[in-house]
Formats: sequence, C-alpha cells, structure tokens
Amino acid sequence: MHGKMRFSVSLLVLASYATGTVAEAAEVIGAEVFVQGAKLVGGSNGMFFDDTNHLYVAQALGRSISLIDPETGDIIDQLGLEDGLFFPDDVTVGANGDLFWTDTSAGTIGTRPQGGKPELLYPVGTYPNANPITLSDDGTRLFFAQCFNLEEPNGLFQRDLATNETIAVLEDISLCASNAMDFRNESLYSPRPFEGRVVRIDLQNNNEVTNVTTNIVIPIAAKFNSKGQLHVLDTSNGQVLRIDIENDDTSNNTELVAQLPVSGIDNLAFDKDRLYVSSYSTGTVWEVLDATNFRTVSPGSFSATSGVAVLDGVLYNAHPLALHGYDINTAEEVSFVQTIPGSGE
Repeated sequence: MHGKMRFSVSLLVLASYATGTVAEAAEVIGAEVFVQGAKLVGGSNGMFFDDTNHLYVAQALGRSISLIDPETGDIIDQLGLEDGLFFPDDVTVGANGDLFWTDTSAGTIGTRPQGGKPELLYPVGTYPNANPITLSDDGTRLFFAQCFNLEEPNGLFQRDLATNETIAVLEDISLCASNAMDFRNESLYSPRPFEGRVVRIDLQNNNEVTNVTTNIVIPIAAKFNSKGQLHVLDTSNGQVLRIDIENDDTSNNTELVAQLPVSGIDNLAFDKDRLYVSSYSTGTVWEVLDATNFRTVSPGSFSATSGVAVLDGVLYNAHPLALHGYDINTAEEVSFVQTIPGSGE
C-alpha cells in the first residue's frame, strides 16, 4: 500500500477506536492499526472493589462501567449506553452486591440491584453534575454530591436506602460540594478541589465542616484503607498522599505515598491494603507497589478521540481531557498535554 494511503487509513482506524469499532473498521478496509488506544475507552474514573475482589471502573467519557480482574486487567462484565448510562463518573458497591453510580451529564443516580436490571433512583436532571458517591459503613445510607456545576450552587445529599427518603446534608456550595469522598465513623471525608483542602463533615454534629488538610493543591479523591489511614489524590501533580487525620496542623499533616507518572489521576481504590489509582487522561489503572514503582493493571493511551491533525510529522489526537502526539513514521508518542480539573488549565 502506498505510504500516504496507508497513513490515511490508519487515521480512520485511530479515530474509530473511541467508538469500539477498531477491529471491524480494520477488517472492512484492510487497514493496519496505527496506534492502540486505551483498553478502558473514555478514561478511567471512579473505582471500587466488590466482595469478589473484582474492580469496578467508571468510564465517564466511555459511557461505561467495567468490571475488571485486577490481576489481569481483563474485562469481566460491562454496563453501557444500552443500560441507560450516559456519563458515569463514580461508583460504589454495597455488601449485598448492589451497584450504584453517579451519572454526571444525566444528573441522576443509577443502580443495578444484585441479580437485577439497571435503573435510575431519580428522574434525569434531578441532581445536575452528580459526581461522587459512597455508602455508610452499614450500607443503609447512600451519599452523593454535585461537583463542577459552575452555574448553580452544589449540594451534598443522603438517601436512606430503606425508606428512599433523600435529604440535603450541605447546600449552596460554590463550584463543588465534594469530589470522590469516603465515609468513616459517622463522618464524610470530602475533597474540595477548587479550595485546595479536604474537609470532614460531622454527620452527628449538625453536619459541621472542619478542615482535615489544607496541604494539597487540587485534592480530587479521598479514601481510607483497612487500617483507617486516609489517602488523597492531588491531580495537579500526580501524587498520592497519606493524611494524618489526628494532626491538627492541617498545613503540615501529609506524607507522600506515591508519585504517579502523569498528573491526570482521578480516583483510587483499596483491595484490602493494595492501592489502585485511575487516570482520566490516559485511561490507565495502576497498582501502586511503592512510591515510584507501579504495576499497570489496564494500559492507557488515548481513550476518547474527538479529532486528529498532522503538524510537522506529528499526528495530534485530541481527547476532551488530553492531547496526544505520535510520530507519523514510528507511532511513538512524542508529546502529551492534559487538562487538570479545578486548575483553569
């Protein structure tokens, strides 16, 4: 095949990957894949382990939630657009196996009861920009919040799963009531990415809000491990930090756990004491081995192609949250730029 023709076909295959049709397109037109996209199409966002030690990963731009084997990265099960998912951002699982997720663009909460079919807990548009979700320790209360809702105040809400009653925990919070949060001892530990702090919301004391740490640039997710240690992601620099929640010096109570290779980290999950981190900008899921060493569970690359262009021998692939550049002769990635939520960049 002539070089120019081969490159044009490769462009078509690259652009088709985000729709999951690479194999079909390549087979129809006899093309070669120029560069392989991320396995988890649309980026990797919220994550949660179920009781079978499998990992649920929400893929907001991919309109999917994938259940993956954390050892192999194989996709075991998947919910998608046909199941009513539009923009699933965060996910949690009850002890009984019930699955819950936030759907940011649809402005609602989805659920799939154990052994049942997916359904919505609220009409579409009830909670615009619904973002993080978590359960109480006993699994009877579901907490979710609005974040990145720039036009209206954001709120944090509690749904009683026995009575289906929903109440507001916090209201009228500018920009973000919480990003990925966790529950512990009748309190919510909530990142405020636009405020550079993580707060504690005391549910037994009139929902009082106090600082946990102010020593993070853009805190994007907070989760406890089995030892009760709080871990927070700083998406501005790709760091995972451990927070000493007993230290009242909130400007000096963090320690570095891991420095990820990209800053576009989105969420974290614990399999007992093994730490996993997701990336919205590459779709990667890593297991953290130590501060600088990681095992790739699901490999990343571009994950939601929205346009391609060639300039000075580099093919640029536009992702809503990143820009990848590939050498047109070798397919080697030679540049990478990403958007950091909450930074204005």
